[in-house]
Amino acid sequence: MQVTIHIGTYKTATSAIQWALARNTKALARVGAKYADSGLNVALSKHLHLFDHVIDGGYNHDRHIAHKDENYLKGLKAELDEPGVSHLLISEEELSYPTPNIAKFLAPLADIADVEVVMVVRRQPEFLESLYLQFLKEPLRQLTDTFDDFLESHYAGYGDFAAVLEPWEETFGAESLTVIDFDELRKGDVVANFASQLGLPRGLRPPDHVINPSISPAAGELLRQIATTAPHFPRMALAGMLRQIDPGTDTTLLTSELNERILDQFRDSNSLLASKYGVKLDRHQESSKRQVTTAEIQAEALEAASEVIAVMWRRTKRAANAIQKMSDDQQTALDNIRGLLRSGDDVGKNS
Repeated sequence: MQVTIHIGTYKTATSAIQWALARNTKALARVGAKYADSGLNVALSKHLHLFDHVIDGGYNHDRHIAHKDENYLKGLKAELDEPGVSHLLISEEELSYPTPNIAKFLAPLADIADVEVVMVVRRQPEFLESLYLQFLKEPLRQLTDTFDDFLESHYAGYGDFAAVLEPWEETFGAESLTVIDFDELRKGDVVANFASQLGLPRGLRPPDHVINPSISPAAGELLRQIATTAPHFPRMALAGMLRQIDPGTDTTLLTSELNERILDQFRDSNSLLASKYGVKLDRHQESSKRQVTTAEIQAEALEAASEVIAVMWRRTKRAANAIQKMSDDQQTALDNIRGLLRSGDDVGKNS
């Protein structure tokens, strides 16, 4: 029996991998593998409910209350006992949340199966920028930090990969951990490469669209500024609109100086990662993206805001026209009914 726990991390094609694992049940079953039902958020294709069950804090408190009484551990053990199942798969990027509690909770699985913990890591400069823009989209986090503030906050702890892995190593042993460099994983088909790493069929059907598209720094700045004054506005809806207006794949917040500063911040962590798991993140890497200044970002955010207003105006106008047409159609129908009723009255009088 084997259990594979894929703990992310964020922004390393986790959404694409989870989508594929959730939708290739027959291909997985042919090799005795199953994507676990216990703790699975079906809509998101990931084991977010499992995380919510274990962790209570901050932005996910209400979700924790909803799942804290579930016995997901018992459910996972029961799934391993199902006929034909010899390999159970769990995937949730929140499992890389810097805490020992998650590994401790899942520790009993080692009593009945060989546990492998898989973590995909990414150079911290690109990782933290992508994480920042992702968290700006998520309404429950209510993030309003600038990128500089974000790098000084507790969120930077997600980038200390050696520290994130430590409780997993203490719980399951270093030999049970597999660490994958995201830059290597995305050479070609991410899903196929990940499946091959886990001994799963390479023919898993990948998604035909981007599951969790990134936003541009300008879009992120617009979200941040709006959230500062209106914390409960629909971030995800606006992020989707901004993504359509400006895919934003060619700009970055990372200057050369900031890139080096972030790498320096995680130098010791990356050294441990290299010595223990053979993954070297402490490397120079050229970027094809255009570095943007604060002034440029604010100008682009203003331009994006103008385009959003224009789009909303066009949609509002179309909706108003549709309502007016509906009103006109209803009025015509009412006039026809009145006419028929009057005709009936006239017939009655004449008879």
